[in-house]
Amino acid sequence: MLIKQELPNLTALRFFAFFSVMLLHCLQVNNPVFHLTPLLVEFRYRASFLKLGVNFFFVLSGFLITRNLLAEQMQKPISVFNFYRKRILRIWPLYFLILILVYVAPILISKFVSVNSFESANPWYWIFFVANFYVIYVQDPYSPPLIMLWSVAVEEQFYFVWPWLLKLFRKQFWFLIITVLITSLIFRSTHLYRDKIIYFHSLSIISDFAVGAVLAWLSMFKNEWLRSLLKLKKLYKVAI
Repeated sequence: MLIKQELPNLTALRFFAFFSVMLLHCLQVNNPVFHLTPLLVEFRYRASFLKLGVNFFFVLSGFLITRNLLAEQMQKPISVFNFYRKRILRIWPLYFLILILVYVAPILISKFVSVNSFESANPWYWIFFVANFYVIYVQDPYSPPLIMLWSVAVEEQFYFVWPWLLKLFRKQFWFLIITVLITSLIFRSTHLYRDKIIYFHSLSIISDFAVGAVLAWLSMFKNEWLRSLLKLKKLYKVAI
């Protein structure tokens, strides 16, 4: 039995996730203001937990995409073509506009102003949405917009694979989820002290999407445990 409900609170959750990531980047700026008080110094030192906002975005993406695909699958076979079309129209125009500005704008500006800010990072990694591997195995790009687009690359990798997996394992959803989680945990354990791989590698991050997929399944189908959570008072929900 389906639980039919709108999910307006996701907008608020997106804000908190975005705010945590923005605050993390602000704290990484070398500014003497952060050394004014011991409290600010301590907060900046321990602010690495704010990067969990990125992980939350991946969980949320896994939740929304899986929920939509499961809903479609209940009525008809998943149309991967339509799924790709919607994702492309939603993401690619702005994404490739940023790439053009990063790589082309400095060349045009240099004709009028003396600048030395040309991006040396290989653009093919960004064009084919594997920028996270460039960050891991080569180096950080010069332009701040490029380093932030690594998460879009991971999202696109997920979008490319996930509808096919849901079609293939249509009747083995939990087998798929458990396999993904175990694979990710094994990969993480073998690279436990390599921070860049743990944070940027697709096989490490795929567990976030899988958690979102589990939540999507629970939100759609009758589940007494989830229904009991939904009935809790707001104060208890905030505490959880």
